[in-house]
Amino acid sequence: MRKIVVSTILLAVIFLVVACGSEEEPTAIPPPTATAIPPTDTPLPPPTDTPVPAPTDTPLPPPTDTPVPAPTDTPVPTPAENVVPIDFTQETEIPGGAIYAVDLLGAWVEAGAPERDAFDYVGHDGGSYQADFGTDVLPLFTEANLWYTGAPSCVGCHHENLENAFHEMDLSNYEGIMAGGDRLSEPPGVPLFGQSEIGAEDYDWDHSKMRGRLRNNRMPPSMPFDITEANRDGPVQDVNGTEVMAVDLVMAWVEAGVPETEVFGDYAATF
Repeated sequence: MRKIVVSTILLAVIFLVVACGSEEEPTAIPPPTATAIPPTDTPLPPPTDTPVPAPTDTPLPPPTDTPVPAPTDTPVPTPAENVVPIDFTQETEIPGGAIYAVDLLGAWVEAGAPERDAFDYVGHDGGSYQADFGTDVLPLFTEANLWYTGAPSCVGCHHENLENAFHEMDLSNYEGIMAGGDRLSEPPGVPLFGQSEIGAEDYDWDHSKMRGRLRNNRMPPSMPFDITEANRDGPVQDVNGTEVMAVDLVMAWVEAGVPETEVFGDYAATF
C-alpha cells in the first residue's frame, strides 16, 4: 500500500515537471561577438570619375581675336600746292608769282577782302598776278605744316566753337574771319584788318591786329624764332659798362639825329 502511494506521488511530480517544461522560455539576445573583419589584400576598385589628363607640353593655340595694331604717328599733311612755303633766303629758283604769306594777305585786304572775286598782287619778280580767297588765302589759316615745318593749322586754336576758341575767333571760313575776335567778350567783335568796327570797309592792313600778330612771330605759336615779351626788344648790349636793350639803343641813336661819328646817349655810344 505504501509503495502505491509513493508511486502515485512520483507520477504526479513527473507530470508537473513535464507540464512546466513544455512552456517556451524567451530566447535571450546573444552577446556581441568580438570577431574582427578579416583583412584582405584585394585593392579598392579605381574611381568611376574620369581623371583629369596630365598636362602636356603642347603649346596653346594663338588667340583667335585679331590683335589691335599699334598706333602710328599720322604725318603732318603737306600744305596745299598753291601755298607751298618758300624760303626766300636760300639761293634757289623762286617762281615769279611767289609772295610772302603776310604780303598776300595784305593784297587781299587792300583789295577789299573779297570772298569770291579775284584780286591782284605783285609777285617776287615784280609782275602782276591774280589770286582768290578760297584758293589762296583761306589755306593760310586751315592748312597744317605751312608757316613752318610741323606747324599746326590756325583753326586748331581758332575754330567755330567760340567758347573754347582762343580769343573767341573763328578762322575756318570767310564769315568767321570777317567777324573778328573776342566776339563773346566784346560783341560784336574786334576787327582783324584795321577797320574802325566790324562790318566797316575802312581797312588798314599796316596797322591791323592780324598783321601785327603775324609779323612779330607771335602767331603761329612756336615759330623757330618765337618772340616773347622778354626778348621782344632784342638782346641786351653792354655799352661802356651800361646794359641797354638793342631796340632802345637804336632809338637813342635815332633821337640823337643818327650821328655817324659823334657820341650819343648817357652811355657815350657811337654809331
